[in-house]
Amino acid sequence: MVSTSGADSALDNLDTLSQIAPTPAIDYSDKSWEELTTLPATAVGKEDRAEEQLGEFDARIEEAAAAIAPAIAADPTVNILTYNTPQESKIFTAESAQGHLATRLGFTLATVPAEVADPGSASGRSDIISAAVENLPLALTGGTTFIINAQQDDADRLLADPTLATVPSVQADAVYPLGHDSFRLDYFSANNVVDRIVAALG
Repeated sequence: MVSTSGADSALDNLDTLSQIAPTPAIDYSDKSWEELTTLPATAVGKEDRAEEQLGEFDARIEEAAAAIAPAIAADPTVNILTYNTPQESKIFTAESAQGHLATRLGFTLATVPAEVADPGSASGRSDIISAAVENLPLALTGGTTFIINAQQDDADRLLADPTLATVPSVQADAVYPLGHDSFRLDYFSANNVVDRIVAALG
């Protein structure tokens, strides 16, 4: 199985790979990790194992959503972004795997104003929006901010950024890193991300 989008796409090699073994091509930019678990499991006849893992995760989600509900009751809006280059950040939408996960936990993805979205590098994708660094104060409208592929020092850097001082989540000190394994979600990393969110807000 190869991706049709993203930096790890091997679509150009599909013909070659297909000569070795059947190689489905899939766009993961608009799918949850659950869908991406079921698709390859079905391809190799392991649907039962995939259903078992997804059932375990469903139970964990219910428990986690209940644990954080009081903390986000007043304002469930959330920003999810990468914050690792000085040029631009990628803001994850409700169509992303991370957005799907946040929604299941009771969050609402904050709306990014159309006028601050950069139509450049994320053009044609529904899971991320590129935002130039100067537009982040207008883009980060949620009451909570989660940073993808990040540790606490990254969250501290965002909190200390003087250009983001008026951002609601910065003013509320509600900025949290989701770990380096949060960029590409699967059964294991999704569980890790849920654990970190519960630890921060539960």
